[in-house]
Amino acid sequence: MSRVHVPASPRTLAGVLSRARKAKLMSPIQLAMKSGVSIASIYSIERGATKEPFLLTLHRLVLALELEPAAIAKLVPSYSATEIETGKRIRC
Repeated sequence: MSRVHVPASPRTLAGVLSRARKAKLMSPIQLAMKSGVSIASIYSIERGATKEPFLLTLHRLVLALELEPAAIAKLVPSYSATEIETGKRIRC
């Protein structure tokens, strides 16, 4: 049985990251090399299988793709924009 690819919504983390990577004319391999995030993790996020990646993973992808941390924080509410920007958890 073959898998059917369902395009990610632009309002999801998967959609935003996939579109940003493609807009920069980067392959998943190039993004992995630039960000230090594994290719498997990138594929998993872009497929929507991983909806809440580790904070450091998000931080690295945001830097590599030059995205606004606040926009990503709206899609992954467990992290604040500051946490995504710095890659460090803020404890209250």
